[in-house]
Amino acid sequence: MMLSLIMMVLSTPVNASERAIAILEKTAIGREIMAEARQQKLSIIEGKISKTEIVATRVLRGKEERLDFNVQVIISRDKSPVFQAIDLAHELVHALHPKSNPFDPKLNAVDYIRAGIESEGGEAQAILQECKVGRELVAMVEEDQAQLIKARCQYVWKTEKDQNQWKLSFYHLGKYFSLFHAKLNSVKGDQAKNNQIAKIVQPKDPMFTSAAANKPYPLALLDEYVEITQKICSKTQQRKIASAGTAEKAATLSMNERCQSLSSALFSAP
Repeated sequence: MMLSLIMMVLSTPVNASERAIAILEKTAIGREIMAEARQQKLSIIEGKISKTEIVATRVLRGKEERLDFNVQVIISRDKSPVFQAIDLAHELVHALHPKSNPFDPKLNAVDYIRAGIESEGGEAQAILQECKVGRELVAMVEEDQAQLIKARCQYVWKTEKDQNQWKLSFYHLGKYFSLFHAKLNSVKGDQAKNNQIAKIVQPKDPMFTSAAANKPYPLALLDEYVEITQKICSKTQQRKIASAGTAEKAATLSMNERCQSLSSALFSAP
């Protein structure tokens, strides 16, 4: 009965995001997260690849400061409907959880990488959720689709109970191992933290890779941190510190240290 329901949904001419939602809501986890997505009025559209776009805007009003987040979930139009649903389960983890403050002057590359992988709303949680949804869908889809889900999630299902092993597997860099070290060392920051993550990353073949960046997550997140910092610093340099209010002036001066940490030619300007 469940299979016939899914087949009926797929025969209706709808776009990728609608197909993904329809199949995701056949699962218990999917119904729960889609209810939250609707409550937050999240935008879910189709596009070239599956990803979550988050634009943070810093709003200063006198001495008060707040962050406004504009969140949009994009689902790949070219994937099969079942894997569109699994992608949506993944992306909703990023979209529905609290965001870090990209304007924090104390934000450093290592903390950004580790939070992007290990924190609530990070990649480890997102992949775990997509495979929990996958486990439910296996019993609902045709055998060839079920086998593809099992191949995608087999390692996750075997290791999900061991949190240490599970999260450490995200730090496998393969051929990008040397490049990651070179880029990390070019960012002037907390050397103790750099040394800490240097002991975690491994040259083993990557278990997980960012679809958007086509790189292992630690390198993708490092590049993302640099890009965000460059954009913020570019805007900071355009401000006239002398004409800024006291709170903004202090924030601008504090950001200077973070901006000066990016002095390497290994990173191209945005």
